[in-house]
Amino acid sequence: MKVQRSVSCSVLSSQTNPIVPDGPSPNADLNKLPSSDPSKPFYRVSSEHSRRLITFGYNLTSSVTDAFIVYPCLVLRRRCQVSCMGRRYHLTPVSIIDVAIRLQRSQGITCLWKGVGSHLMINAMTFGVESSMSEFNENLAIDVNRHSKVKKLLGHVVLKALSAAVVMPFYSSHLVESVESEAASEPRGIFGFIFEGLYRLAGYAGIQSHRLLPFRNLLIPTVLYFLAKYLLSNLLEILILTVFRYNEKRKHDLLLKSAHPFSPTGTDVGSVPGVAVTKDRSLDALYMKRTACIESQYHEFLSTFFASLVTDILLYPVETVLFRLHVQGTRTIIDDMDRGKGFLPVSSRHEGFSDCYRTIKSVEGRLGFFRGFGSLMLQYAMRFSIFKLVHLVSTLYS
Repeated sequence: MKVQRSVSCSVLSSQTNPIVPDGPSPNADLNKLPSSDPSKPFYRVSSEHSRRLITFGYNLTSSVTDAFIVYPCLVLRRRCQVSCMGRRYHLTPVSIIDVAIRLQRSQGITCLWKGVGSHLMINAMTFGVESSMSEFNENLAIDVNRHSKVKKLLGHVVLKALSAAVVMPFYSSHLVESVESEAASEPRGIFGFIFEGLYRLAGYAGIQSHRLLPFRNLLIPTVLYFLAKYLLSNLLEILILTVFRYNEKRKHDLLLKSAHPFSPTGTDVGSVPGVAVTKDRSLDALYMKRTACIESQYHEFLSTFFASLVTDILLYPVETVLFRLHVQGTRTIIDDMDRGKGFLPVSSRHEGFSDCYRTIKSVEGRLGFFRGFGSLMLQYAMRFSIFKLVHLVSTLYS
């Protein structure tokens, strides 16, 4: 659950009423136009309605993109991360695209969407757990912002930690389902990963293996990873959004000064004393308000995008180590990510997080922590292209 923050959609709006000369107006239809005063109901409703439509469009695009369009990149990236026997690290998108094409030809297109159902259910389960805990204990706030008190913020962090601990066994089951080969695994039911998660919580994973790490050994590093990812992404998002808003305000002030060099900054179009307000200027002001609303929403989603990208890059080595620990001992068969055909077993004997980290560093080198990094770059390139397209469409039809 992201930290909520208000988005200003009236950057170009004014706090002063335009001055109209006495006598009959030369534009008879001017009185039929909405006023440019943001305190009046029309603009407040119009701005709020536009903001909601734009927010809904971006949220819908984000959900569909993450769940279906870029999900194959996530699957390929995880399969590269858990594979310790591959010679190719796939650090660029070119090599990972070649492997994806070969997998699709040999196994069908569904192999790239392995575990998409459990992925959606994990998100729903996380939201349900957080909502239930927040209702049970009011100190565990589910919604916070930058102006919340320290006690409320700490309760929110505790809520995230508890929800990560509860969902972790099922996330581990989903991870195994997403990395295993489509051709070498049996199909699971819709709720199959739930039973697998309960089995994993009890220390059992299909065929019993002594290499399977106990739940208690994975709890602390996994919860710390999810907390670090959540806190770091939100802090970066706030910082990037602040920079966007500062630049937006600066451009707005420069635009007003260049248009009306003798008027105070913050006045609206047509608000200079002695200048009559025309119909065209009022319509231009309305268009500028809607454009500002679109840009504000777009900047918010851009800040989320870049914050998520930086967070994933910084925590990529930790994610690689955790994925290998979760898959260890599950007797998982994955695809050969070097050739795009054939199978490889996941075989490792790590005692814990530090042991796995030292083994990867000594055997595979530092680049071993970034296996499948090209898939991450491809994932964010696709997301950015889709959001840019949605932004252009919303700008054209605003």
